[in-house]
Amino acid sequence: IHRHTNDLEHALHDTAVHPGLTFMAVKLASGEGTLDANGEWHDGRGPVKPLTLVMSQVDRLLLDDVWNLLALQDELPRLADVQQGHVVAGQLQLVPEVIDGQRRVDWRRSRGSLAVANLTSLTGEGPQLAEAAGKLEFARGNTQLRLTAGRIEDLKLSRARIDWPRQGEPRLQASLEGELQSPLLQRMFEGQGLERLAGQVTLDAEAGGEPALRDARLWRVTARDEGASIALAADVPPVQDLDGTVRYDEGQLRGVSLEGEWLGGPIRLETRRTSARNPLSANISGSADAGPVLRLFGQDDAAGLVSGRLSWEGVLLKAGEDWQLSLTSNLAGVESRLPEPFDKTRARPVSLKAQLRIDADGIREFDIESGRD
Repeated sequence: IHRHTNDLEHALHDTAVHPGLTFMAVKLASGEGTLDANGEWHDGRGPVKPLTLVMSQVDRLLLDDVWNLLALQDELPRLADVQQGHVVAGQLQLVPEVIDGQRRVDWRRSRGSLAVANLTSLTGEGPQLAEAAGKLEFARGNTQLRLTAGRIEDLKLSRARIDWPRQGEPRLQASLEGELQSPLLQRMFEGQGLERLAGQVTLDAEAGGEPALRDARLWRVTARDEGASIALAADVPPVQDLDGTVRYDEGQLRGVSLEGEWLGGPIRLETRRTSARNPLSANISGSADAGPVLRLFGQDDAAGLVSGRLSWEGVLLKAGEDWQLSLTSNLAGVESRLPEPFDKTRARPVSLKAQLRIDADGIREFDIESGRD
């Protein structure tokens, strides 16, 4: 192959002597890789019969050699960032044009379809693609890459589609799954209050524009959590068995809707962020066993003299690095055998308000107000 390709490369570059060449059943082979060429490759003037390349098992390096062999000046559309991978099978129909004395591919009149596998991008600051498989197609200056397998960093990719239109911004749509503690998701959630959210997640992501394709923090993401947990603080029980959705858009947490278990009972958390300038806040509600609630406030002795369940609601506010939690309850359903004035029958309501400040080490401040109806 090397002797023949060198001779052909010399002929293709010597445009003064060879203004046009016609390929008739030319076949190149290297290992398992093959490439068949048919058609014309000339200066682009006059009627054009496209140069048709049919390839099989052509790796990235061999594809570069073919491109150099044919004196092509342009990168195959959208493979510039791919350092590894191969073409399983595909066909290209290339139409030439001459610009500034250089013979190039006229991508607006060319077309192609390539089944690709093991695509890997190893450089750049954007999300790193690995072991990807799918199909790359281009026609009339538009390019589309559809992926059916692979990884983006440590998230498994189930499907993805990237469109590069001839005019307008590129667009990305992708479905991924993995761990909420993935470095890619942690970069998104940094400073949003969800850095401690852990567990399995499936997510749909969208992005528009070249900068967003290269920076996952600019993606629009809907994440569906199942069986997740949040570690609130060192001496505060975690919220567990969380199911629901998290919405993230271009650097900001936009909405959270989660249901789970906390302090022995159900908990629901709903939040919606309307402006990046507003602090993140969430409406929360649930019910809990009275004993774990008292232990949360350090009242272990009293917990043995109180029984029943209480319903509560409140607001959770992100304040810098801390959380501020406001809770209210009427303590209906709770029975207390503590001495007066802390005794209570199960049916009698008693209003309760609590204000807490929580940081990574635990509850730092709390204030409780109680009254009797």
